[in-house]
Amino acid sequence: MNEQEMLEQLKAAAEHIEIPDEIKPEQMRRRLKEGTKTAPIRKIARWRHSLAAAIAVVLCGGIAFAASRLVPTGSADSEQSSAEAVSGMAEAEGKDEKHQTESIDSYAVASIGETYRQAESYEEVYELVSEYYTRYYTQKNWGWGQKDGYWEVEESADAASFESYVEELNTGAADYSTTNLQTEGVDEGDIIKTDGHFIYRINTTGQNIRLLITDISGETMEEAAEYEAPSLQASDSLREVYAADGRMVLLAERRQSRLMDDGEDIYQVDSRTVTKAVTIDLSDPLHPKELGVYEQEGGYVTSRMIGDILYLFTRKGELFPEETTYDEEKFLGILPCVQGNPVPYHNIYLAEEGNTAMVISSVDIRMPEQSIDSKLLVDDGSEIYVGKEAAYLYSPYYRDDTFTDIAKFTLKDGKIVGVNAHTLPGAVYDTFAIHEQDGYLRVLTTDESQTESVNALYILDKDMEPMGSLTGIAKGEEIYAARFIGDIGYFVTYHNTDPLFTADLSDPANPKLIGQLDVTGFSDYLHVWDSDHLLGIGCETDPDDGRRLGIKLSMYNISDPANVYEEGKCVIKDMDDSPALFDYKSVLISSEKNIIGLEMCDYSGGATNYYTVFSYEDGAFKKIIDETLEEGAFHVLSGGNTCRSLYVGDKIYVVDGEELRCFLME
Repeated sequence: MNEQEMLEQLKAAAEHIEIPDEIKPEQMRRRLKEGTKTAPIRKIARWRHSLAAAIAVVLCGGIAFAASRLVPTGSADSEQSSAEAVSGMAEAEGKDEKHQTESIDSYAVASIGETYRQAESYEEVYELVSEYYTRYYTQKNWGWGQKDGYWEVEESADAASFESYVEELNTGAADYSTTNLQTEGVDEGDIIKTDGHFIYRINTTGQNIRLLITDISGETMEEAAEYEAPSLQASDSLREVYAADGRMVLLAERRQSRLMDDGEDIYQVDSRTVTKAVTIDLSDPLHPKELGVYEQEGGYVTSRMIGDILYLFTRKGELFPEETTYDEEKFLGILPCVQGNPVPYHNIYLAEEGNTAMVISSVDIRMPEQSIDSKLLVDDGSEIYVGKEAAYLYSPYYRDDTFTDIAKFTLKDGKIVGVNAHTLPGAVYDTFAIHEQDGYLRVLTTDESQTESVNALYILDKDMEPMGSLTGIAKGEEIYAARFIGDIGYFVTYHNTDPLFTADLSDPANPKLIGQLDVTGFSDYLHVWDSDHLLGIGCETDPDDGRRLGIKLSMYNISDPANVYEEGKCVIKDMDDSPALFDYKSVLISSEKNIIGLEMCDYSGGATNYYTVFSYEDGAFKKIIDETLEEGAFHVLSGGNTCRSLYVGDKIYVVDGEELRCFLME
């Protein structure tokens, strides 16, 4: 194997490896801060090993990329040539010129605050990404990710870091659970779904394109069918699935490669990642039928379903032009395509700087091959929050101080329209620290750029203009968990104890802190149990030195928001970690069924993983199910696919690696 072949393999491998959830920025920032004083030695070693792997991915990608700059290459990342793509786009515009004009007028705006501006040409996009390459790769000379003295780790494409406002969205009197959601009424994909009669699941422990269908309508489970969509190939990998109203959407990633020849006997493998949304007819669950395929370039980030409209978010990194002078045909080969065509330049928005492309598209699953709208944002990376009426892209901005840019896009009828953007001091650390209600956006931030960290709550109106704020909260601490319920906001900060703050948001212009409860430990996740109770899942700690003492469940009585108290508490002392601390989809919670199901791990003497279900009554938690999971499952699944569970009637079903297990509730 010569040097070039080796570098190409390194590049391909680096781009394909996913960074585990537990070492993405939000988790590493928290765990590295606490790890030396709170975590078992084995756990620290595991974090360091994972971090080393992530750094290796970064370095391999950087080395391979730098080497590729020395070898002439052809156009990148397209199944068809750029000329064909441009021709196809022009032909489509010619066939339906009226629709294209209407699309421009209705769906695009000149700017989104000061965060994004509409591109006036493809050449303007080229200039932005070319300048980024020159600044951070050529001038900084191997300063990968370094930015004015700050080192930034980019999240993998499946990050989703997006995530969880939980409500059980049962249809009618159906007695089964649905996916734990971030926003009520906004569905999310997952690796397991049910309609109460069948369970649909995908095996994510390896390369797999099979949909497994299990009949649970009888007394025992029966594997009823395995389905492989005709449009998927062995190189594809299923990521998530939706199932509702007789239809299903399979979300899959595909790694596509081709051999490029520059005409001088110099060859290079050109690869790209595309995401597919395959719509399936489930009217006969034992005989699924493919209805259509929607495809857009980039690694899968996340998705949402509002009614019949799927919103798909993908990201493609390293938009570095290979030419030192602008060549539109070759540059279009770099930009992501939607349904085989480049995104029109008038639907491209440019941040101040950046080299990654976020593609946001909408498709009605009743017409699964037709795009309603698509936007491409060139920036330096962003997180996503989706409310009922709008999507918000937010990203921290590090210089001498820390700020967060938040851009709003309305989603009415699938039309993705930029509204405005606003910049807030500090960074958003918790998935639930950003929430939309009645047109107002509530945002909790932590600013650690000063000598002492400080927290704040901000409220923005429908036009992203500031309404009210609370600043200077809990100095020396940071936001760990949050939950907004109507006009009340609850949030947890932490140092060595856990203050649970209550804020009255009924007057958006004048939010007020009305309560503070100090308890030991901290909550990483808050869940609405019922109208009078809020469940917290986190860790118990020593109030003197912050040492972790086990996983902690807290039941807060919020019947009087100004006087919240801890009504019940349970510390599982022999458990060291749980996906519930960072993955809200991994928990199964229902006050109606009186169950709290979660995966936990004991690192003593190795790693042993358990699925445990608790009930709660009269101030006490009771363990009703405690089962050992497949050995090492948490380590495998923590790459983004922790164990999942759901209930149907009085049975709980748990996906444990490749196995589906059933437990009877007591």
